[in-house]
Amino acid sequence: MTTTPAPPVEKKGMQPGLKLLLGCGLGCAGIALILFIIGALLVYWVVTPGAQQPTTLLVGEQTRDVAYFDGSDPDGGLDAMIAGILLEFDHAQREAMARNPDVPTWARKLQSLGNQRNTGSLKMYIPSEVTIVQEQFPDAEPEMVVAGNPRYFARFAGRIFGWIADENEDLELREYRGREYQIIDGESALAFLGGTVIWSEGERSMERAIERFTGGRATPAQQQIRENPDGWLLSMQIQNEGDRILELLDTWREVVTDEEALPDLEPHRELLSRASELQAGLRIVNDDAIEARLSIFTDDPVDARRIADVLTEVFSAWQTEAEAVEMRLQHTVDPGADEARVELRLSGVRGAVARVMTEGMPDDALP
Repeated sequence: MTTTPAPPVEKKGMQPGLKLLLGCGLGCAGIALILFIIGALLVYWVVTPGAQQPTTLLVGEQTRDVAYFDGSDPDGGLDAMIAGILLEFDHAQREAMARNPDVPTWARKLQSLGNQRNTGSLKMYIPSEVTIVQEQFPDAEPEMVVAGNPRYFARFAGRIFGWIADENEDLELREYRGREYQIIDGESALAFLGGTVIWSEGERSMERAIERFTGGRATPAQQQIRENPDGWLLSMQIQNEGDRILELLDTWREVVTDEEALPDLEPHRELLSRASELQAGLRIVNDDAIEARLSIFTDDPVDARRIADVLTEVFSAWQTEAEAVEMRLQHTVDPGADEARVELRLSGVRGAVARVMTEGMPDDALP
């Protein structure tokens, strides 16, 4: 028996309309993917700070005073305190609104959610590190210079300021060693070196800063400041000239408390003028406590003991002032061979800051 082979089955191709539709869909998807990638790269470029250098490069041989802020917060104390203060502030606001029956429920919830959101977002505005110095000149007054590494937007801000300088007659664009900087109001200067921002009181100090940032490796003195072995959030080294230590202590008195409540330092002017240097450090222990150390150095052990007595008097009086605002101050004073050192621990900070923030808040306060 013979079999007749089956006729070949004719394959039906895709209709031209479907091919066109599929091609258009794939093309649109490809274009959308490309646009998404470009948008993501653009957002990344805008948000990220760009290449940054250690701000301690600002310190040099002509530097008189140094203050260094380390925002890396490895122990999380800064984050905890920011969150704690905002929670205290939120609590104070809710209490104020609770005394006002006209505030709707949705407004109370909205206010609380807003403060919780700010807890996480405030950290982005705190730079990762900042160095502040006083630069000396033989023929002029010292000039302050500040270098900072923002966490975000530094590169984008540099471009924006460059465009503004081109259009604004009050901003003069200059160049030094291939790096541009702007003269503001004919005096101070601003520069963006990659993702590092530098501001100075004068043009000479700006050019000196650019030299250091483009000069190569960090010196041992710069590395020592940045290593921050004690974990200070803020540290300072102040060289004493004349009555600078006395003036700093007086300024501190005016800032932190009632000037009249603390002992007068004027009788100790001569003693403090013989000191050579002041060093201070501050760190946040947790969401409610701060630790600090203050050291005043001198070449005379007798002066060190006398300065320790002065500091004991000052901080004992401040302890009473702290208790009046519901804070607790613990301090120990140690006179050494060449320094008078004070170790401090201040607790109750979170509630005190929140009270200051909400001082005078009316009962009908609204978000």
